Amino acid sequence: MEGGSHMKFKACLLVLCMMLLLIAPGCNRVNQLNERLIVNGIGVDIEDGAYVVTTHVFDPEKASAGGEQKQDVVVATGRGRSVLDAFHSIILQSGKEPLYSQNLVLIVGEEVAKQGMNNVIDFFIRYYESRPSVALFVARGMSAREIMNSKNEGDLITAKVIENLATSGQIATEESRSNILSLVNRMQDGSSDGYMIALNMYEDSDGNAILYADGVGVLKGDKLAGYLTFEETIGFLLLTGDAENAIIVVPVEGVGNVSFSLTKADTTIEAKVENDLPVYDISIHAQLDLYEIDGNLHQRYNLEVVDEMEKSTEKAIYDLCTQTAEKVIREYQSDIFRFGRRLMQAQPEYFKTKSDDWVSTYVQSTVRLSVEASIQREGKEINPL
Repeated sequence: MEGGSHMKFKACLLVLCMMLLLIAPGCNRVNQLNERLIVNGIGVDIEDGAYVVTTHVFDPEKASAGGEQKQDVVVATGRGRSVLDAFHSIILQSGKEPLYSQNLVLIVGEEVAKQGMNNVIDFFIRYYESRPSVALFVARGMSAREIMNSKNEGDLITAKVIENLATSGQIATEESRSNILSLVNRMQDGSSDGYMIALNMYEDSDGNAILYADGVGVLKGDKLAGYLTFEETIGFLLLTGDAENAIIVVPVEGVGNVSFSLTKADTTIEAKVENDLPVYDISIHAQLDLYEIDGNLHQRYNLEVVDEMEKSTEKAIYDLCTQTAEKVIREYQSDIFRFGRRLMQAQPEYFKTKSDDWVSTYVQSTVRLSVEASIQREGKEINPL
């Protein structure tokens, strides 16, 4: 009996192994690209208490058609109780698993940003295929769905075009780009706040959608507190030492409006404590090229006028940075400047005593500015006598 049982056991084990071998290839089979939804762009909204995800999906069938199709990107939309649930809705509609590793942008609707970014960001950090370095935007005054469905000359404005708004232009520099990873790092900092490049849109006379970067959305904690204008965003970057390639227009008495190209800005920040409150001494040295003079084309300017231009530019930068600091610190009570982090490094004992209620201390901070501007190239129209 014992030997018979042993033989039966071996036979059963053999059958089981054969079944596993037959099943294994199906379980481990990697889906081909044409069997997956290749996601290029993602927009997230909240509508009637539910999450709505709008995606740009690469359509290989349209791409293989060549010239017969104008565009190889389609829109797929899902709705659910969470971001993951909304994506699952898209899977149920298409029968295909999304591939997120090719995603370029994440756009959140304004309502999502106001309610809080934690729930949205969590999915993109935890899901293994998601890229945390994708460009991050907030749709200013509108839903992400509107941006994701916008068209120009009959074609969708693609995620690649939208991504370019984050990597080119005056408000995005290598050090201060708006992406998921940088936002998470700031939110986990404990004393810093995040920001996102704001996207806006208008229609031209032919009904074509025109997208553009419209300043930044400022967060307090994980919630949208308000916006900085395009000019205030340049002030923010000057205050943090991240400004480059910005255009600054300055009214100069006796000359008119003068446009300068900011070629370099050296910013030093010293964090200290005076009268038991934070003080930040900030020195900005801006180097500029004269770009355009809104005046007489044949007018000649002497060295005194050049000196006046530099003084006017220094005042313009001072006023802009002061306005920006006041708005962010007093009105929004946000620390996108990362001043708290600087103070923690410079005065750790003081910061430790204030960390439990840092915001109430931070809003009483003093920012003392000094600005020096130097015109490196005056162009052809300035010929000193």
